Amino acid sequence: MLKIFDPVLAALLQVPGEPRDPSGDAEDVLTFKAAPGFYRYRLLRGAVLPAIAFGIAVVSVLAYSRLHRVPDQLGWLAVVETVGLTLAGIRVLMSFLLVGLDYRYRWYKVGQQSLRIREGVFNVREMTMTFANIQNMGITQGPLQRLFGIADLQVQSAGGGGAGAPGAERDVAAGMHVATFRGVENAAELRNLISERLRRYKSAGLGDHEERDRDLTERSDAQAADRRELLIELVREMRRLRLVALGRAPSPPASQGP
Repeated sequence: MLKIFDPVLAALLQVPGEPRDPSGDAEDVLTFKAAPGFYRYRLLRGAVLPAIAFGIAVVSVLAYSRLHRVPDQLGWLAVVETVGLTLAGIRVLMSFLLVGLDYRYRWYKVGQQSLRIREGVFNVREMTMTFANIQNMGITQGPLQRLFGIADLQVQSAGGGGAGAPGAERDVAAGMHVATFRGVENAAELRNLISERLRRYKSAGLGDHEERDRDLTERSDAQAADRRELLIELVREMRRLRLVALGRAPSPPASQGP
């Protein structure tokens, strides 16, 4: 029912729509969203639990005041109760709206050569990571995530391919950049899919830029060495001819006919 407010909120917050597909064959781009359990998980963490905590705080203040018979000549207890419950209700309503907007405007895309993630409502974060730079993948799942049947797939990159763009989390200890598919229910299958496409990418010769660069460098070094040897031999021959011209060195023996 609250979905009817999505277009209005998205327009007010200027939330962009679906991002472009990553590079590669558009027919092979897998586009998907977070699992429905992620929406319930975010509601519990972002709306229900804070509202319960706020309500407990309000009730505790009122209970303490009545237990200790704090005088209420100005009726402030009724004001605290009214304001507290009103704020709790507004907090829950806004959380429902923003969590729903974040869930429906969250995009995950996996192509043949790279992946793309866009998330966020107030601060929209988007990043692209090419398969050539992927170093590691891992799945994380906390107790609440297990309850809702979801997990996070983290893809780590050593740099490049958008790893330094906004939205790329930085793992300082490992010196890596991290892209996270949050709240997916098939994290292991998604990891296997990316691994398979990564193998295809490298076997097709698209991911061996470093090897090609190394081969080109070695070939260039070999050619430079050959040129140096040729120049050295040429200088030696010119010096010998100069000495011959000055009469300081024997001239080369004349070739005799058969």
